[in-house]
This record gives sequence, C-alpha cells and structure tokens, in this order.
Amino acid sequence: MKQGLRIIVALGLALFAVSAVSAHAKLTRATPAPNSVSSVAPTQVQLWFDEPLDLAFSDAQVLDANQTRVDQGVLQPVVGDAQSVIIPLKPLSDGSYTVLWKVLSSADGHITRGVYAFGVGDVAELPTAPIAAGEASTPNELTPLSGAARWLTLLTLLALAGAFIFRPFLLTRSLHDVNANETTRRIAGQRWRQFVWVMLALCLLANLAELFVQTNLVADQVSVNAVLGVLFASRYGALWLARVALILLSALVVGLETRGKQIPYADAALIVLGAAALLTRSLNSHATASGNLSVAVFLDWLHLFGVAVWIGGLFCLGWLLPFVWRALDENQRGAWMARLVPRFSLLALPATLVIFVTGVFASRQQIPALDILQTRALPTLQALSGDAYINTLLVKLALFAALLAFGALNFLWVSPRFRRAVLEPQKSARLFSRFRLTVGAEILLGAATIFLAGMLTLTVPPRSAPEQFAPAVVQAPQTKPVALVGYPTPAIRVVLQIGPNPDAPTTFDALVTDAQGNSLPDVQRVIFNFMYLEEDAGAQNVNAEPRADNHYAAEGQLLPLEGMWKIRVTVRQKGAADVSVDLPYYIKARAAANAAASAPAAQTVLQKSQQAMNALTSLRMRQQLNDGAGNLALSDYAYQAPDRTRFAIQGQGESIAIGSQQYYQDKNGNWFARTRVEPFAFPNFTFADTALRTREGRADKINNQPAQ
Repeated sequence: MKQGLRIIVALGLALFAVSAVSAHAKLTRATPAPNSVSSVAPTQVQLWFDEPLDLAFSDAQVLDANQTRVDQGVLQPVVGDAQSVIIPLKPLSDGSYTVLWKVLSSADGHITRGVYAFGVGDVAELPTAPIAAGEASTPNELTPLSGAARWLTLLTLLALAGAFIFRPFLLTRSLHDVNANETTRRIAGQRWRQFVWVMLALCLLANLAELFVQTNLVADQVSVNAVLGVLFASRYGALWLARVALILLSALVVGLETRGKQIPYADAALIVLGAAALLTRSLNSHATASGNLSVAVFLDWLHLFGVAVWIGGLFCLGWLLPFVWRALDENQRGAWMARLVPRFSLLALPATLVIFVTGVFASRQQIPALDILQTRALPTLQALSGDAYINTLLVKLALFAALLAFGALNFLWVSPRFRRAVLEPQKSARLFSRFRLTVGAEILLGAATIFLAGMLTLTVPPRSAPEQFAPAVVQAPQTKPVALVGYPTPAIRVVLQIGPNPDAPTTFDALVTDAQGNSLPDVQRVIFNFMYLEEDAGAQNVNAEPRADNHYAAEGQLLPLEGMWKIRVTVRQKGAADVSVDLPYYIKARAAANAAASAPAAQTVLQKSQQAMNALTSLRMRQQLNDGAGNLALSDYAYQAPDRTRFAIQGQGESIAIGSQQYYQDKNGNWFARTRVEPFAFPNFTFADTALRTREGRADKINNQPAQ
C-alpha cells in the first residue's frame, strides 16, 4: 500500500515538475572556498553558479573584519564561461574576509544573494564546520504584487493561445456541423473577439506590472532609467519586448477582423503568434540552462502549449457558451452541444498526454528524488514532503486531478446524454444548465492551477538545495555561550544556545521541549533561518542536525556580518503545521587589529556617557525590526533596576521578567510564570573601550531633563 502511494505521488509530481517552473542560480563552488583558510593571500575571488549570469545586474563585494571593501569594485566575466564571475581584490593582509554576492540569472531572470567567509594567514574567527552558502540565496520574490502579476501574465497568455486554437478547431467546425445561420456565426465571432480583447488588455497590463516587479528586484528601484536598463540591457528585457510585440501583432490581426477586413490565413497567423508568445516564457525559464535550442526548452514550450489547448480553451469555452446557446435555434442547441463537447474532449486528451510526457522528462531537473534513473530507487514519502516547492506541487496535483475528473465526467456522461437529447430541446436545456456549472468549476480549478504554477516560478525547488563546503581548520576562541529563549506556541519552548564565542558564533544548539521542559513528541525537523536586518544580504535556511536529549544543532559561520540579525527557529511536528519563533541577535563590532590609542578628550566624553547611562534606575525604549520584506515589528521595553523589565510587541502581547521568573499571558488574559534560563538584570551599558573622536547626536532626556 505504502509503495503504491509512493509511486502515485512520484508520478503525480513528475507530471507537473516542468513548464514555467523556473529555478534559481545556485552557487556551486568558489575560490577561495567558503570557510577555507589560506596561507597565501588570493588576488581574486571566483564564483561558479549553475546558471548563466547577467553581469549588468549582478554585484559582489569582499569585506574585511572592519567591514571595509577590499575588492576593486568591478566584476570580470570569465571568457567562455557565462556561469562564472571574477572579483579582483586589493592586496590582502592576514585576517578574516566576507564575500557578499547578488547575481541575476540570465536564464530565468531570478535574483539570488549569498554570503560566506574565508580567511588568510593567522585567523581565529572562522567556523569549524561546513556552511550552506548556496542556500543564502533567495530574496523575497513571492510578494502579493509579484504573485498576482506572474499569475495574470501566465493565465492571459494561456487563454489567448487557447482562444486562437479554439476558434478554427472547435467553434467554427461545431457551428458548421449544425448548419448555423450567418447571424449566429456573426454573434459567435463577435463574442470570441470580445474575449480576446479582454485577454489582450489584461495580458499587456500584467506584463507591465511584471516588468516593474522585475526592475525593482534587480535594480532595487523603479525609475525610467532603471526600467530602460532592464528592457535594453538584459535577456529578460529582450524577451519581454518580444512577447509584447507578439501580443500587439495579435491585437492588430484581431483589430483588422473587427473592422471587417478579410485577413488571409488569420487563424493560422494567430496560432503561430500565440505559440511564439508562449516560447518567450520558455526562453526565460530554467530550461535555457541547457541552451536556447535545447530539448529542454522545446519540451517546456510544448508543455505550455498543451496547457493552452486544454485550460486556455476551457476559459474561451466558458465565455462563449451562453452567447452561442442563445443565438442558436432551439432545435440546434442540443445538436451543437452534442458536437462541441466530444470535439473539445478529443482535443484535450492529447494535450493531457503532452503535459504528462513533458512533465516526466523534466521532473528530475527540479526534484532530485524523482530522478529514478540516477537514484535507482523509488523516492521515499519523506523525500516528497516537507518542502514548500513540493507541497505547492502536491496541491497543484490535487487540483489537476479534479480537472481530469471533470473532463472524464463531460466526455463519458454529459456528451452521450446530449447526443440522446438532440431532438428534445427541454432536456437539452436542463443538461446545458448542469454543463455550465461543471465548466464554471473547471475554470476555477484551472485558474487556481495556473496560480500555483506562477507561485512555483517564485519558489526555490529542491534542485537548488545548497552545496556543503569544506570546513575551516581553525578553532574559534572559547568563551561563554549566549542562550536565547522563545516560545513558538505556549506549549513549545525553544532555548537557542549560541557559542562558543558569541561574537563569532560557530555552533547553534536548540533545545526543543514542551513548556515544562519535557521531550516534545513527533519532531520531524528543526530549521534555522538566519536573516541580516541591516541590509539585503539574503537569508540562509539550515536544517539542524538531531542530537541527543532533544537538541538540534547547526554549525558554521552563519552570522558573518556585524549588526542585527534575526534567527528564526521553525519546529516541524508530524501531523501539525510548522511553528516558528523569531530571536533577535546582535553581532557587535570587532576591534581592528591595530586600533589607535584613545584621544583623551574623546575618552572623557565616552566615560561620562557610560557613567550617566549606568546611573539610571529606569529606562524605556522602542525597537523597530524590519525583516527586509516590508514587515515591521515594534517592540517596547521598560526596565526597572535592579531586576525587572516589561517587554511588549505591538499586536502580539507582552511579557514581564522579575529576576529568575518570566511571566506571560494566555489567550484568556491569565498570567503564568516560567523560570528563566538566566536571571534578568538591569542593563549595563558599555558603548566602547576606546574613543578617537566624538560627535553629538540626538539628546536624550533623564528625569524629563535634557541629558548633559
């Protein structure tokens, strides 16, 4: 039974793992390698990715321990290798360095970002275990605007291509079969053109919105110059212009028809234009990593064409049904449906086979577990679950199965009854009412399926799982670790221990228990997400390794930049939705190796400031945390010496700490206490150890009087 389920799920995922499902350029290797320590200073950094790059919209920096750029500010292409880039360096001294990269894939138009560290000479702040640098890659592309634009662009393109096929192969022939009069044919033609005009207008608007989204993604702004740069200096822009030109040519043909002009071979021209517009999508998908004229690109386009024939034609059918039904003579209506429904079913059947064959071909490119020829084994159910890409694909599979069921119902049940009711107008009318309901349901399912296809283009597939790089050979200095406590839910407790050196952490150990500290049942996975909040440097997802006694750990230089970070710990339990808790963590500035001595006047001001702050017995402050995706969390803190604090996140409740006890409110407003890992103490302020110069900034108040 379980093996049969594995086969069904694997085939189902294979059915949909192709088409407009793009991947993302993944860092496959680098020189110097992540976490490596070299005795000789390199003169350049070279990065290799699994897709060709568009260097006009790519960038990379190399920073030293003081966050000073040590690269020469340019990117050099590698002759004969469009998937690699060189970052020339200034002369390097001994120390640790951080590489930040942002690249645009010319294959699918996606931006990926990442960060990793390497060392030169005598270094003591690099990790002792591998990091997933390839996973620190994807900015937040899946926004409401990007999702809506991608969905509407794909839906309208498929609807247009489907309508161009629907008219000559279904509408015209079915009306000819029942000898429809000229009035009926004219009305049908007018309503068909209305549908096409609506789709053309929506398609142009959706493409314009998608262009703005892409411009903002690659240029970090939307301006006239930025838009023109994307249009005329990137592969995405060239394909966008080609697609819009094809849409406008289609509009010209339909416009001439609307004015009564006779266009020779108009139907053939529209089918070619629609197919070419779909090809521009395939040429901007991951399939182009194999080459513009590869079999993968052809099959990706064939997959889209099959979807256009079936689902795009379904949209056109739903629009035309009521208009043509009313225009036909009462005695022709049943006969028309008896001809139209089986014709559509027979056209959709080969389209479904095309979708299946092309999906099986490309499935291994997106989901390695489905590459049965490589693995020589059926994928496990665990390998086919727990991933956002695969979960979305499974929902899409369920919707498509429902579409198949409706198609079978219409072909095997509705169509024969229309044939038997040809001479019974009233019975045909009742059947037509039911048929319209099923077509409406199919249209909704089709639109939802296309929506999920659009979402998949913005989701990282399993194929882009990170590479694991070699560990460094030095050990970070041993100091006292830091412990952070959070509650994803009132019933789950997470204690994240960061160390052994909190300023250059190499180990992240999460103790996951219930609220009382007991073992939590059915934990399948614990995932760490590391996001730098002070600039857009991507985010890293790392699967924690299960260890003894409810501990889950990850190791690596996962916080290489100084400043504020957000560490999200996600707990996945069997049969339950994922739950997460966000823990802020600050990496303080590391002192320069040759820091200058303090200036006496500046040192006096520094000491006076610290003494004034440490003389406080109460303090209030507000903290704003931005996750880089437009989401803002406002937190209010109130401190009272020696050991009390009140912490409140706007819209999410509050917490009070008194010494070793932490107090929370449940959903009913009742307070309950938990023991803290470490007793709370009033903050001790140490701004710096040395000062070279000072500058007055904002003047705070102490006891409602300006601070001196």
